[in-house]
Amino acid sequence: MLSDKKYIQSRARSLPIYKCFVNPDWKIAKMANVFVLRMHINGNITAGVYLIDLLCLGVKDTFFMFNEPIDIVMDKLYTVIDDPLEIDYNTAHNIVFASHDFAFDYHIKPHHGFEISKFILEEDNDEIPIIDIEVGSFEGIPHLVVQQKGMYLTALSSLKKYAGEGNYYYTIGEQLFNESVNADKEIYDDEEDDDYDEGDEVEEMFYSCLDDFEKGTLSPIDVGFISTEELLDEEKVKEREEFEKSTILVELAIRSLYTIYPLFLHDNHIDIDNDLNLASIAPDFPIGVSDSEIDNFSFAVSNFFDQMIEPNNNGDFQKEFEMITRNLINQFQDNILVISFFYEFSILTEFEWCTTMAESKLKILSDRFSFATMMLGFGNNIKKISEGKMNTQILPFKLDLNKFYPGVSEWSKLELYVAWLEFTLISFQRNDFRNAIHYYLLAAGLNIRNRLFLIVQQFFIVAIERKLVQGNLDS
Repeated sequence: MLSDKKYIQSRARSLPIYKCFVNPDWKIAKMANVFVLRMHINGNITAGVYLIDLLCLGVKDTFFMFNEPIDIVMDKLYTVIDDPLEIDYNTAHNIVFASHDFAFDYHIKPHHGFEISKFILEEDNDEIPIIDIEVGSFEGIPHLVVQQKGMYLTALSSLKKYAGEGNYYYTIGEQLFNESVNADKEIYDDEEDDDYDEGDEVEEMFYSCLDDFEKGTLSPIDVGFISTEELLDEEKVKEREEFEKSTILVELAIRSLYTIYPLFLHDNHIDIDNDLNLASIAPDFPIGVSDSEIDNFSFAVSNFFDQMIEPNNNGDFQKEFEMITRNLINQFQDNILVISFFYEFSILTEFEWCTTMAESKLKILSDRFSFATMMLGFGNNIKKISEGKMNTQILPFKLDLNKFYPGVSEWSKLELYVAWLEFTLISFQRNDFRNAIHYYLLAAGLNIRNRLFLIVQQFFIVAIERKLVQGNLDS
């Protein structure tokens, strides 16, 4: 008996087209939800569903429904589209493939699910009449719109390489997205208006100056949009905070790496966007952490630092510091956030007694929290690298969170952050710079700032410098 996927690949095109639908505002919104329904002999439906970005990304998402009762398919249709518009198959086909081909011109791949769902569509050949579908911005150039910085980095790098600066738009944020839609709507409604003012175009969000970012706000994603000349301006850089300076050094190191190893820049085996989608739906704190534990964490940390700056009456700061730390670890030994904080602190300060104490508490908490296991793994990798040891685990080209941490079904941003930092370190240990850059950018995209990231950045710079020396010797 054929599986759902095998059936679709081999037989779906033999089923007659039943109906096709799209959202009625697809021409204006430049975003189309396309449903293509085929009917089985038993009256059930196999449907291909395609989220189409006509501005840039092409087949942004897709899935299929196999051999389902028609009422279930229609329920899904009305869940996705409030007021679906029925269209003929040729229109549906052209919407999908016009966007697909437009994106592919810039080496932007369709969603991985299209490998299966494309077989619910007819083969894209001369037998399908061509319908003129407007793609790209009103000027016909790609317009990548994202909700936040760090999303669709692969697509952005492809635009930089294959479209070239000035030949695409890049917009960040929902408000700007609405502005771009309104701008395109005006052109669509009045195509003959020769009085269109070019000043009304949506501003391209490509930063080229450090001064565009307030001190303390520059992120690892932001530096990717700043020119190398700006990043090498010593007068400007010296005014930035420690984290920003480290971030700039890493960005410059990566750019130097690309000049010798250009294949590291475009890696079709790595899909940053899908991983970032996982982060976009993750809660901030580990599953199972209560509001009271979060409050207690804030209390413990503020209490710790308050006591550290208090005048030392007996003059023995080291002894007093250890006493305060041990008391807080014991007081909040069941709080994963507090124990993780002190474990991180011990890694940074290299206080072995603190590492040992926090580590023992994390091992107990690991039965309840996968985050504890991740913190222990990260600390262990820091220790290995400090000792000059390689990670000897047999790992696939791309590390899989679910295989690396079996049994974990839900992820918090903190868990993703630490896991991706650990994967960055593992990739360095295995001399795998493509994956190292991949996971570094993933962690950076979460916009969590702590000292763990600085540690990884330091390893990043040293590892790249060694690779650059090796590359220069090889050449």
